[in-house]
Amino acid sequence: MSASQKKKKKGSPRFLRKMFSIFGVLIAVVLLGAALAGCSVALSAPSVTDLAWSSSTVIYDRTGQEVYRLHAGENRTPVKLQTIPKHVYEGFIAIEDPGFEQHHGLDFRGIARAGLRTGLHVLGLPGGRLEGGSTITQQLARDGWLTQDPTIKRKLQEIWIALQLERTYTKDEILEMYLNQIYFGHGAYGIEAASRTFFAKDVGDLTVAEGAQLAGMINGPSIFDPYVDMKASLSRRDLVLDAMLKANYIDQMTYNQAKAEQPKLGNKALDNSNKAGSFTDYIINVLQDAQPGLAAKYGITLHDVGSVAKAGLKVYTTVDPKLQSLAEQSVADQMAQADKQYGTGGKKDLPQAAMVVMNPKTGEVLAMVGGRDHQAMLQFNRATDALRQPGSATKPILAYLPALEAGLSPGTILDDAAVMLTADGKDLWPKDYEDRYTGLQPMRKGVEQSINPIAVRAMQAGGGPAKGLEFAKKFGLSTIGPEDNNLALALGGISHGVTVLDVTSAYSAVANLGVKVDPVVITRIEDRNGNTIYEAQPRMQQVVKPSSAYMMIDMMKDVVRKGTAYGSSGGF
Repeated sequence: MSASQKKKKKGSPRFLRKMFSIFGVLIAVVLLGAALAGCSVALSAPSVTDLAWSSSTVIYDRTGQEVYRLHAGENRTPVKLQTIPKHVYEGFIAIEDPGFEQHHGLDFRGIARAGLRTGLHVLGLPGGRLEGGSTITQQLARDGWLTQDPTIKRKLQEIWIALQLERTYTKDEILEMYLNQIYFGHGAYGIEAASRTFFAKDVGDLTVAEGAQLAGMINGPSIFDPYVDMKASLSRRDLVLDAMLKANYIDQMTYNQAKAEQPKLGNKALDNSNKAGSFTDYIINVLQDAQPGLAAKYGITLHDVGSVAKAGLKVYTTVDPKLQSLAEQSVADQMAQADKQYGTGGKKDLPQAAMVVMNPKTGEVLAMVGGRDHQAMLQFNRATDALRQPGSATKPILAYLPALEAGLSPGTILDDAAVMLTADGKDLWPKDYEDRYTGLQPMRKGVEQSINPIAVRAMQAGGGPAKGLEFAKKFGLSTIGPEDNNLALALGGISHGVTVLDVTSAYSAVANLGVKVDPVVITRIEDRNGNTIYEAQPRMQQVVKPSSAYMMIDMMKDVVRKGTAYGSSGGF
C-alpha cells in the first residue's frame, strides 16, 4: 500500500466526521427554521378567548312571542348545552368525532382512518367514502377563528388553536361552542337556528331522528338540504343513526323508530316573516338610530348601533299581536272602501292611511300601521315619518285646552264670526263652513261642530299663538315651532305638519286626565348574555289640570254624539 493510500485511509474518519457535522448543522438549521416558522404561525393565530360570533337580534311582542329575527347574514341564537337534548348532540359526536371525549384536540387514528376511506373512495373500492379527519375541536377552531383556505399555514393554525381550546375549555364548553357555531344552510348558524329553520321548533323539542338529520347536514349543507333533496338528507340521517347505534348512544328500538320517522319540515319561507309589519320596522329604526336622536328619544344608548343585527340582543316590545292584526285589517278595510267610493281601482297613487294604538296610562304603543299594506321591510312608515297638516285634529290641544286652563269653560260664550280681514283686506278670516256664521255660541258648540272662528277666539282667550306653541311642546308635538306663531295655529295650519304617533301621544295625555306619558315601544333589552342593558322608564308629566282634561273629554264626546263625527259613528 502506497503512502498516499495510507494517508487517505487514515483521513477517512475525519472526513466522515466533518460530513456528519455539516449534516447535523443543516438538520439543526432546518429544525430551528421549522420551529421558528411554527412559532410564527402560532403567534399569528387568533387568541382562543376572542370568539365573538354574530348572533341574531330577536324582537318579541308583549306576550313574549317572537316577532322578527334580525341578523346580518348569520341567523344564530346561541343556546346552552343543557338546553340541547343529549340524543341531539350525541348524534354529532357519533358521526363527526367518535373519539371526542378521549382525544386532546387531535385524533391521529381518525386522520388515518379518514385518509384510508377517502383513498378507497377515490379508487372505487368497497368501504370507501369521503370523510374528513378533523375533530370537533378542529372544526370549531377552523369555523370559529380561521377561514376555509386550504393552506398549510391555516392547517397549522387550526391544529394549534385546537390544542389551545382543549387546554382552555372543558369538553362540554367546546361542544357547546361548536353546536352554536356550525353552519346548516339557509343562513342558519348554530343548532337553535337550524332547528327553527328546518323543523320550526326549539332545539329542546327535537326528536332523535330530527337531531340525526341536522347532524348529517353539516358535512354538506347544500348536498343534504332536506328542502332540496330529501332522499339524500334521509340517507345521511340514517348514516348518523347507524353511528349512534354502534356507539351505544341509542338502543335498537329507538334506532328502528327513528329510521321509520318521516320528517315534518317547517316553512323556511315564513320562518322569519315580519309578524308586526310597520311596528317591527319602527323598532329596527329605533335600535339602529335611523334618524339622529331617535334612539335617544326613548332613552336607548347602544354601544354600536351599526352592529345591532349581529349583537344577539333580545328586544321585548309593547306590540299586542291581536290588536296589531285588528289594526292592519281595519286599515285594509277602510282603504278598500275608499277605493270603491272614489273609484281609485287601477290608479297608481292610491289613498293612504296610518294608525297608532296607545295605552294612555302607560304610554305603551300596542299597534302601529304605516300604510295601506306592508310589502317590504323598512318601507316608508306613515305613522312615524309622514308629516301631514293636522287641520282640525289639533284644535283641542292648541286652542281649547289653553282656553280651559285660562279659566274658560265649555259654556263660555264665544262669537262665531270672522275675526279679521285677510292681508289684502278683501276676505273675511277665518271662513266658516259654507261661509255661514252663527253668532254667539257656547265653546262646547265650537268643538262639536269644529267651528273655525270659535277655535281662533278660544286661542286668543287662552293666551294667543304663543300659548298654543307652549302647549304643542308640552304635549309632544315637536314638529310645531316658532315659525307657527300665528293664529292659523288654532286651525292646525302649521309649517311642517305632525306625525300620527305624536298626535296619538298628545291625545293620550288628554285621555289620561292631563298626565302625559312618553311613548314606549321597547320595554326591555337584554344582551347576548342575558344582562338587561335597557329598561323603559317613561317620563310622566302633568301637562294640564285634570279638570281641564275632563272638560275637554266631555266636549269631544259631543263630536261623536251629534257633531262632525256623527255620520261615521252613529252617535256611539
